[in-house]
Amino acid sequence: MQELPAHQPESEHRNGGAGFCAVQPWAEVGVSPADRLVQSMKREVVRKRGKIDANQTEIVKALRQAGATVQSLAAAGGGVPDLLVGFQRKTVLIEIKDGSKKPSARELTTDQVEWHLNWRGGPCMVVNSVGEALAAIGIEVQP
Repeated sequence: MQELPAHQPESEHRNGGAGFCAVQPWAEVGVSPADRLVQSMKREVVRKRGKIDANQTEIVKALRQAGATVQSLAAAGGGVPDLLVGFQRKTVLIEIKDGSKKPSARELTTDQVEWHLNWRGGPCMVVNSVGEALAAIGIEVQP
């Protein structure tokens, strides 16, 4: 990135005053490299944080009723699966997708695909419904 001379007025740093900043906000004069790093990390954390699918509450409730222990990992973001589930001395990671959405909206994100490809632990299952979540831990449900 090109460094702008410190003597230019702020209005010359911006793109015609249209509200678009031509330089990163942390590139302002007087911001230390350490502060830039912290600000960058904060933006990365906010950008990568996961969201909870509409059917997650229902799935968690059903898993717990079946006797599983369930820990939500949704806040971890960065492609980490939504749930850590323990059942009958087995651990399963579950990524929840909302089965009511169109198929393209249920696809794994780039972060999720990368995380799944790099995971060297136990199974990580992608589920769209309560029935699929129960099947992921070994409980078959009759339709």
